[in-house]
Amino acid sequence: MKKGLLILLVAVLISVIPMRAGAVEVAVTSAAFKDVPTTHWAYAYVMEAVEKGIVKGFPNGTFKPNDPVTVAQFLQMMFLSMAEKDESGKLYWAKAQVALVPDWVIDSLYDPSISFTQGSPWYINYVKSAKALGVIREQQYDGRFNENLTRERAAWMINTLDGYFRGPIGDDYAKVAGPQFFKDLSRALDDYSRYEISKVALRGIMTGNNGFFNPTAFITRAEAVKIVSLLPDASKRSPAKVNLTGVPYSMVKNPGYDDGVFVFANAEMKKVYDTLRSSQSSFAGVTDSAFAHLGYYQNDEMKEKAFKQNFYLDFNDQNIYDDLNFGFTGNNYTISLGTNSGFAERASKPLNEMLAMIYKDPDPVKKLIDTAVVSSRDAYQVNLKKTFEHRDILITSTGRKFLLISIGAYSDM
Repeated sequence: MKKGLLILLVAVLISVIPMRAGAVEVAVTSAAFKDVPTTHWAYAYVMEAVEKGIVKGFPNGTFKPNDPVTVAQFLQMMFLSMAEKDESGKLYWAKAQVALVPDWVIDSLYDPSISFTQGSPWYINYVKSAKALGVIREQQYDGRFNENLTRERAAWMINTLDGYFRGPIGDDYAKVAGPQFFKDLSRALDDYSRYEISKVALRGIMTGNNGFFNPTAFITRAEAVKIVSLLPDASKRSPAKVNLTGVPYSMVKNPGYDDGVFVFANAEMKKVYDTLRSSQSSFAGVTDSAFAHLGYYQNDEMKEKAFKQNFYLDFNDQNIYDDLNFGFTGNNYTISLGTNSGFAERASKPLNEMLAMIYKDPDPVKKLIDTAVVSSRDAYQVNLKKTFEHRDILITSTGRKFLLISIGAYSDM
Protein backbone atom coordinates (compact mmCIF):
# COMPACT_ATOMS: atom_id res chain seq x y z
CA MET A 1 0.00 0.00 0.00
CA LYS A 2 2.83 2.36 0.89
CA LYS A 3 4.64 1.51 -2.35
CA GLY A 4 1.52 2.25 -4.40
CA LEU A 5 1.05 5.62 -2.68
CA LEU A 6 4.67 6.57 -3.42
CA ILE A 7 4.28 5.69 -7.11
CA LEU A 8 1.10 7.79 -7.30
CA LEU A 9 2.83 10.75 -5.61
CA VAL A 10 5.76 10.65 -8.04
CA ALA A 11 3.40 10.47 -11.00
CA VAL A 12 1.54 13.57 -9.83
CA LEU A 13 4.76 15.55 -9.28
CA ILE A 14 6.48 14.76 -12.59
CA SER A 15 7.40 17.95 -14.39
CA VAL A 16 6.41 18.66 -17.98
CA ILE A 17 9.82 20.22 -18.68
CA PRO A 18 12.25 17.74 -20.27
CA MET A 19 15.82 17.89 -19.01
CA ARG A 20 17.14 15.56 -21.70
CA ALA A 21 15.89 12.65 -23.73
CA GLY A 22 14.34 10.08 -21.42
CA ALA A 23 14.65 12.17 -18.26
CA VAL A 24 12.20 14.40 -16.40
CA GLU A 25 12.42 16.57 -13.29
CA VAL A 26 10.13 16.24 -10.30
CA ALA A 27 9.53 18.44 -7.31
CA VAL A 28 11.39 17.11 -4.29
CA THR A 29 10.55 17.94 -0.70
CA SER A 30 13.26 15.86 0.98
CA ALA A 31 16.15 17.56 2.76
CA ALA A 32 18.66 16.44 0.16
CA PHE A 33 19.22 14.37 -2.97
CA LYS A 34 21.04 11.07 -3.00
CA ASP A 35 23.77 12.52 -5.20
CA VAL A 36 23.98 15.91 -3.42
CA PRO A 37 24.93 15.19 0.19
CA THR A 38 25.29 18.02 2.67
CA THR A 39 29.05 17.91 2.05
CA HIS A 40 28.65 18.64 -1.68
CA TRP A 41 30.00 22.09 -2.65
CA ALA A 42 26.70 22.98 -4.33
CA TYR A 43 24.37 21.59 -1.66
CA ALA A 44 23.13 24.99 -0.40
CA TYR A 45 22.68 26.34 -3.92
CA VAL A 46 20.76 23.25 -5.02
CA MET A 47 18.40 23.34 -2.08
CA GLU A 48 17.84 27.08 -2.46
CA ALA A 49 17.00 26.69 -6.16
CA VAL A 50 14.61 23.84 -5.44
CA GLU A 51 12.92 25.75 -2.63
CA LYS A 52 12.41 28.76 -4.93
CA GLY A 53 10.98 26.56 -7.67
CA ILE A 54 13.78 27.34 -10.12
CA VAL A 55 14.77 23.68 -10.61
CA LYS A 56 13.57 20.26 -9.52
CA GLY A 57 14.99 16.80 -8.98
CA PHE A 58 14.40 13.46 -10.68
CA PRO A 59 12.00 10.59 -9.86
CA ASN A 60 14.78 8.42 -8.43
CA GLY A 61 15.69 11.01 -5.79
CA THR A 62 18.71 12.40 -7.59
CA PHE A 63 19.60 15.89 -8.79
CA LYS A 64 22.31 14.90 -11.30
CA PRO A 65 24.54 17.88 -10.48
CA ASN A 66 27.10 17.06 -13.16
CA ASP A 67 24.63 16.81 -16.04
CA PRO A 68 24.83 19.63 -18.62
CA VAL A 69 22.22 22.37 -18.91
CA THR A 70 20.65 23.33 -22.22
CA VAL A 71 20.28 26.85 -23.60
CA ALA A 72 16.53 26.80 -22.90
CA GLN A 73 16.92 25.50 -19.36
CA PHE A 74 19.52 28.12 -18.49
CA LEU A 75 17.39 30.95 -19.83
CA GLN A 76 14.47 29.75 -17.71
CA MET A 77 16.66 29.47 -14.62
CA MET A 78 18.07 32.97 -15.06
CA PHE A 79 14.71 34.64 -15.46
CA LEU A 80 13.02 32.71 -12.66
CA SER A 81 15.84 33.64 -10.28
CA MET A 82 15.09 37.33 -10.88
CA ALA A 83 11.31 37.00 -10.47
CA GLU A 84 8.69 36.88 -7.75
CA LYS A 85 4.91 36.73 -7.65
CA ASP A 86 3.10 40.06 -7.67
CA GLU A 87 -0.18 40.88 -5.90
CA SER A 88 -2.16 39.00 -8.55
CA GLY A 89 0.00 35.91 -8.23
CA LYS A 90 1.71 36.52 -11.56
CA LEU A 91 5.47 36.06 -11.85
CA TYR A 92 7.37 39.18 -12.79
CA TRP A 93 10.59 41.03 -11.97
CA ALA A 94 11.27 40.98 -8.23
CA LYS A 95 10.77 44.39 -6.63
CA ALA A 96 14.26 44.30 -5.13
CA GLN A 97 15.72 43.87 -8.61
CA VAL A 98 13.64 46.62 -10.21
CA ALA A 99 14.76 48.99 -7.44
CA LEU A 100 18.34 48.66 -8.70
CA VAL A 101 17.52 49.94 -12.19
CA PRO A 102 17.74 53.66 -13.03
CA ASP A 103 14.77 55.37 -14.63
CA TRP A 104 16.41 55.65 -18.03
CA VAL A 105 16.77 51.85 -18.21
CA ILE A 106 13.52 50.76 -16.56
CA ASP A 107 11.39 50.76 -19.72
CA SER A 108 13.56 47.97 -21.13
CA LEU A 109 12.38 45.65 -18.37
CA TYR A 110 8.75 46.23 -19.28
CA ASP A 111 9.01 45.28 -22.93
CA PRO A 112 5.75 43.49 -23.83
CA SER A 113 7.76 40.48 -25.05
CA ILE A 114 9.04 39.73 -21.55
CA SER A 115 7.27 36.92 -19.70
CA PHE A 116 8.18 34.53 -16.89
CA THR A 117 5.69 31.82 -17.80
CA GLN A 118 5.94 28.84 -20.11
CA GLY A 119 4.54 28.83 -23.62
CA SER A 120 4.56 26.41 -26.51
CA PRO A 121 7.18 25.08 -26.81
CA TRP A 122 7.67 25.45 -23.08
CA TYR A 123 10.73 27.71 -23.37
CA ILE A 124 9.49 30.14 -26.05
CA ASN A 125 8.57 32.97 -23.65
CA TYR A 126 12.00 32.85 -22.01
CA VAL A 127 13.55 33.03 -25.47
CA LYS A 128 11.44 36.06 -26.37
CA SER A 129 12.37 37.72 -23.09
CA ALA A 130 16.06 37.07 -23.69
CA LYS A 131 15.90 38.47 -27.21
CA ALA A 132 14.05 41.59 -26.03
CA LEU A 133 16.86 42.35 -23.58
CA GLY A 134 19.72 41.34 -25.87
CA VAL A 135 20.64 38.42 -23.59
CA ILE A 136 20.70 36.39 -26.79
CA ARG A 137 20.72 37.71 -30.33
CA GLU A 138 17.99 37.21 -32.89
CA GLN A 139 18.33 33.77 -34.53
CA GLN A 140 21.44 33.01 -32.44
CA TYR A 141 20.06 29.74 -31.07
CA ASP A 142 17.00 29.24 -33.25
CA GLY A 143 16.49 25.51 -33.71
CA ARG A 144 19.17 24.80 -31.09
CA PHE A 145 17.59 25.69 -27.78
CA ASN A 146 17.88 22.09 -26.58
CA GLU A 147 21.63 22.07 -27.15
CA ASN A 148 23.94 22.05 -24.14
CA LEU A 149 25.22 25.49 -23.18
CA THR A 150 28.94 26.26 -22.98
CA ARG A 151 30.42 28.33 -20.18
CA GLU A 152 31.55 31.13 -22.49
CA ARG A 153 28.06 31.49 -23.95
CA ALA A 154 26.55 31.47 -20.49
CA ALA A 155 28.95 34.26 -19.53
CA TRP A 156 27.59 36.40 -22.38
CA MET A 157 24.01 35.89 -21.19
CA ILE A 158 24.81 36.56 -17.54
CA ASN A 159 26.84 39.70 -18.16
CA THR A 160 24.15 41.19 -20.39
CA LEU A 161 21.32 40.56 -17.95
CA ASP A 162 23.30 41.69 -14.91
CA GLY A 163 24.25 44.88 -16.73
CA TYR A 164 20.66 46.11 -16.56
CA PHE A 165 20.65 45.85 -12.78
CA ARG A 166 24.22 46.72 -11.82
CA GLY A 167 25.58 48.69 -14.74
CA PRO A 168 28.00 48.06 -17.59
CA ILE A 169 31.66 47.04 -17.52
CA GLY A 170 33.90 48.37 -20.28
CA ASP A 171 35.64 46.12 -22.80
CA ASP A 172 38.98 47.86 -22.21
CA TYR A 173 38.78 47.10 -18.49
CA ALA A 174 37.84 43.49 -19.24
CA LYS A 175 40.76 43.23 -21.67
CA VAL A 176 43.18 44.20 -18.88
CA ALA A 177 41.51 42.04 -16.24
CA GLY A 178 40.93 38.77 -18.08
CA PRO A 179 44.53 37.59 -18.48
CA GLN A 180 45.08 38.20 -14.76
CA PHE A 181 42.26 35.79 -13.93
CA PHE A 182 42.46 32.97 -16.47
CA LYS A 183 45.19 31.02 -18.27
CA ASP A 184 42.92 29.59 -20.94
CA LEU A 185 41.23 32.64 -22.48
CA SER A 186 42.85 31.74 -25.83
CA ARG A 187 40.39 28.84 -26.01
CA ALA A 188 37.44 31.22 -26.12
CA LEU A 189 35.62 31.78 -29.39
CA ASP A 190 36.75 35.38 -30.00
CA ASP A 191 37.69 38.65 -28.30
CA TYR A 192 34.08 39.41 -27.42
CA SER A 193 33.74 36.08 -25.64
CA ARG A 194 36.96 36.77 -23.77
CA TYR A 195 35.59 40.13 -22.64
CA GLU A 196 32.32 38.56 -21.44
CA ILE A 197 34.23 35.90 -19.51
CA SER A 198 36.32 38.59 -17.85
CA LYS A 199 33.23 40.64 -17.00
CA VAL A 200 31.41 37.82 -15.19
CA ALA A 201 34.58 37.29 -13.14
CA LEU A 202 34.67 41.02 -12.33
CA ARG A 203 31.02 40.72 -11.31
CA GLY A 204 31.90 37.78 -9.06
CA ILE A 205 29.40 35.44 -10.71
CA MET A 206 31.70 33.03 -12.61
CA THR A 207 35.28 33.02 -11.35
CA GLY A 208 36.65 29.77 -12.75
CA ASN A 209 38.77 27.21 -10.96
CA ASN A 210 42.50 27.47 -10.19
CA GLY A 211 43.09 30.02 -12.93
CA PHE A 212 41.08 28.23 -15.61
CA PHE A 213 37.66 29.17 -16.95
CA ASN A 214 37.14 26.22 -19.34
CA PRO A 215 35.20 28.35 -21.86
CA THR A 216 34.11 25.50 -24.13
CA ALA A 217 33.00 23.17 -21.33
CA PHE A 218 29.28 22.75 -20.74
CA ILE A 219 27.55 24.41 -17.79
CA THR A 220 26.49 21.75 -15.29
CA ARG A 221 23.33 21.75 -13.23
CA ALA A 222 25.37 22.38 -10.07
CA GLU A 223 27.18 25.33 -11.65
CA ALA A 224 23.93 26.73 -12.98
CA VAL A 225 22.16 26.76 -9.61
CA LYS A 226 25.13 28.57 -8.06
CA ILE A 227 25.04 31.18 -10.84
CA VAL A 228 21.32 31.85 -10.40
CA SER A 229 21.81 32.18 -6.66
CA LEU A 230 24.47 34.88 -7.14
CA LEU A 231 22.69 36.66 -9.98
CA PRO A 232 19.94 38.30 -7.85
CA ASP A 233 22.08 38.69 -4.72
CA ALA A 234 25.37 40.59 -5.07
CA SER A 235 26.17 40.07 -1.38
CA LYS A 236 26.98 36.43 -2.16
CA ARG A 237 29.48 37.28 -4.88
CA SER A 238 33.27 37.39 -4.71
CA PRO A 239 34.40 39.73 -7.52
CA ALA A 240 37.83 38.92 -8.90
CA LYS A 241 40.52 41.43 -7.93
CA VAL A 242 42.46 43.30 -10.61
CA ASN A 243 45.94 44.73 -10.38
CA LEU A 244 45.76 48.12 -12.11
CA THR A 245 49.31 49.21 -11.31
CA GLY A 246 50.63 51.11 -14.32
CA VAL A 247 47.27 50.96 -16.12
CA PRO A 248 45.89 54.34 -17.33
CA TYR A 249 42.45 54.30 -15.73
CA SER A 250 40.02 56.55 -13.89
CA MET A 251 36.80 55.99 -12.00
CA VAL A 252 33.96 57.33 -14.14
CA LYS A 253 30.28 57.95 -13.49
CA ASN A 254 27.75 55.40 -14.70
CA PRO A 255 24.44 57.30 -14.38
CA GLY A 256 22.14 55.47 -11.98
CA TYR A 257 24.81 52.92 -11.05
CA ASP A 258 28.00 52.84 -8.99
CA ASP A 259 31.07 54.48 -10.51
CA GLY A 260 33.09 52.15 -12.72
CA VAL A 261 36.66 51.63 -13.89
CA PHE A 262 37.45 53.07 -17.31
CA VAL A 263 40.75 52.16 -18.99
CA PHE A 264 42.14 54.67 -21.46
CA ALA A 265 44.16 53.95 -24.59
CA ASN A 266 47.26 55.59 -23.10
CA ALA A 267 48.50 57.75 -20.23
CA GLU A 268 48.06 60.94 -22.24
CA MET A 269 44.35 60.32 -22.74
CA LYS A 270 43.88 59.68 -19.01
CA LYS A 271 45.71 62.91 -18.19
CA VAL A 272 43.57 64.90 -20.63
CA TYR A 273 40.35 63.40 -19.20
CA ASP A 274 41.36 63.94 -15.57
CA THR A 275 42.48 67.52 -16.22
CA LEU A 276 39.37 68.51 -18.15
CA ARG A 277 37.07 66.87 -15.62
CA SER A 278 38.71 68.71 -12.74
CA SER A 279 38.40 72.04 -14.56
CA GLN A 280 34.73 71.62 -15.52
CA SER A 281 33.71 73.80 -12.59
CA SER A 282 35.22 76.81 -14.33
CA PHE A 283 32.98 76.45 -17.39
CA ALA A 284 30.53 79.30 -18.03
CA GLY A 285 27.48 77.07 -17.85
CA VAL A 286 26.80 73.58 -16.45
CA THR A 287 28.60 70.30 -17.04
CA ASP A 288 28.32 66.56 -16.52
CA SER A 289 30.41 63.44 -16.92
CA ALA A 290 29.16 59.98 -17.81
CA PHE A 291 30.78 56.84 -19.25
CA ALA A 292 34.08 58.69 -19.89
CA HIS A 293 32.32 61.54 -21.70
CA LEU A 294 32.48 65.15 -20.57
CA GLY A 295 29.51 67.37 -21.43
CA TYR A 296 29.17 71.16 -21.42
CA TYR A 297 25.80 72.99 -21.59
CA GLN A 298 24.43 76.50 -21.46
CA ASN A 299 22.16 75.76 -18.49
CA ASP A 300 20.44 72.99 -16.53
CA GLU A 301 17.50 72.89 -18.91
CA MET A 302 19.76 72.13 -21.88
CA LYS A 303 21.62 69.53 -19.85
CA GLU A 304 18.38 67.77 -18.87
CA LYS A 305 17.14 67.76 -22.46
CA ALA A 306 20.43 66.30 -23.66
CA PHE A 307 20.25 63.58 -21.03
CA LYS A 308 16.74 62.57 -22.08
CA GLN A 309 17.72 62.65 -25.74
CA ASN A 310 20.78 60.44 -25.24
CA PHE A 311 19.78 58.09 -22.43
CA TYR A 312 16.09 57.71 -23.15
CA LEU A 313 16.95 57.35 -26.86
CA ASP A 314 14.52 59.94 -28.15
CA PHE A 315 15.35 59.60 -31.84
CA ASN A 316 12.59 62.05 -32.79
CA ASP A 317 14.38 64.87 -31.03
CA GLN A 318 16.99 66.16 -33.48
CA ASN A 319 17.89 69.32 -31.54
CA ILE A 320 21.41 70.11 -30.39
CA TYR A 321 21.62 70.79 -26.66
CA ASP A 322 25.29 70.46 -25.73
CA ASP A 323 27.84 73.15 -26.44
CA LEU A 324 30.61 70.59 -26.34
CA ASN A 325 31.11 66.92 -25.61
CA PHE A 326 34.41 65.06 -25.26
CA GLY A 327 34.60 61.27 -25.68
CA PHE A 328 37.61 59.18 -24.66
CA THR A 329 36.73 55.69 -25.93
CA GLY A 330 39.15 53.91 -28.26
CA ASN A 331 42.24 55.35 -29.91
CA ASN A 332 40.75 58.73 -30.81
CA TYR A 333 39.51 61.77 -28.97
CA THR A 334 35.97 62.36 -30.20
CA ILE A 335 34.52 65.84 -29.93
CA SER A 336 31.01 67.07 -30.65
CA LEU A 337 30.94 70.86 -30.98
CA GLY A 338 27.70 72.80 -31.28
CA THR A 339 27.73 75.58 -33.86
CA ASN A 340 24.51 77.42 -33.03
CA SER A 341 25.08 81.02 -31.98
CA GLY A 342 26.86 81.09 -28.63
CA PHE A 343 27.57 77.35 -28.45
CA ALA A 344 31.09 77.32 -29.89
CA GLU A 345 31.90 80.58 -28.10
CA ARG A 346 31.04 79.12 -24.68
CA ALA A 347 32.93 75.94 -25.57
CA SER A 348 36.12 77.72 -26.63
CA LYS A 349 37.78 77.66 -23.19
CA PRO A 350 37.62 73.87 -22.52
CA LEU A 351 38.23 73.09 -26.20
CA ASN A 352 41.36 75.26 -26.28
CA GLU A 353 42.46 73.73 -22.99
CA MET A 354 42.19 70.27 -24.50
CA LEU A 355 44.05 71.19 -27.70
CA ALA A 356 46.86 72.80 -25.70
CA MET A 357 47.41 69.52 -23.85
CA ILE A 358 47.95 67.42 -26.98
CA TYR A 359 49.60 69.86 -29.41
CA LYS A 360 52.79 71.83 -28.98
CA ASP A 361 51.30 74.46 -31.30
CA PRO A 362 47.48 74.22 -31.19
CA ASP A 363 46.85 77.40 -33.23
CA PRO A 364 46.62 75.72 -36.69
CA VAL A 365 44.09 73.25 -35.28
CA LYS A 366 42.04 76.04 -33.70
CA LYS A 367 41.94 77.89 -37.02
CA LEU A 368 40.80 74.76 -38.84
CA ILE A 369 37.99 74.22 -36.32
CA ASP A 370 36.98 77.91 -36.49
CA THR A 371 36.73 77.62 -40.29
CA ALA A 372 34.55 74.53 -39.93
CA VAL A 373 32.27 76.32 -37.43
CA VAL A 374 31.67 79.15 -39.92
CA SER A 375 30.92 76.67 -42.71
CA SER A 376 28.46 74.79 -40.49
CA ARG A 377 26.69 78.01 -39.55
CA ASP A 378 26.39 78.85 -43.23
CA ALA A 379 24.70 75.43 -43.71
CA TYR A 380 27.60 74.01 -45.69
CA GLN A 381 28.59 70.39 -45.26
CA VAL A 382 32.03 69.97 -43.74
CA ASN A 383 34.49 67.21 -44.53
CA LEU A 384 38.05 68.16 -43.58
CA LYS A 385 41.02 65.89 -42.96
CA LYS A 386 44.43 67.20 -41.94
CA THR A 387 47.52 66.09 -40.06
CA PHE A 388 49.16 68.26 -37.41
CA GLU A 389 52.17 67.15 -35.42
CA HIS A 390 51.72 63.59 -36.67
CA ARG A 391 48.11 63.40 -35.47
CA ASP A 392 45.27 62.97 -37.93
CA ILE A 393 42.25 65.19 -37.40
CA LEU A 394 38.92 64.66 -39.14
CA ILE A 395 36.11 67.23 -38.98
CA THR A 396 32.68 66.48 -40.44
CA SER A 397 29.13 67.77 -40.37
CA THR A 398 25.93 66.83 -42.18
CA GLY A 399 24.26 70.22 -42.22
CA ARG A 400 22.99 70.02 -38.65
CA LYS A 401 24.35 72.60 -36.25
CA PHE A 402 27.26 70.64 -34.80
CA LEU A 403 30.66 69.32 -35.81
CA LEU A 404 32.09 65.87 -35.21
CA ILE A 405 35.83 66.05 -34.63
CA SER A 406 38.14 63.06 -34.29
CA ILE A 407 41.77 63.47 -33.23
CA GLY A 408 44.23 60.61 -32.89
CA ALA A 409 45.17 59.76 -29.33
CA TYR A 410 48.54 58.58 -30.59
CA SER A 411 50.98 60.65 -32.57
CA ASP A 412 51.80 58.76 -35.78
CA MET A 413 55.59 58.69 -35.50
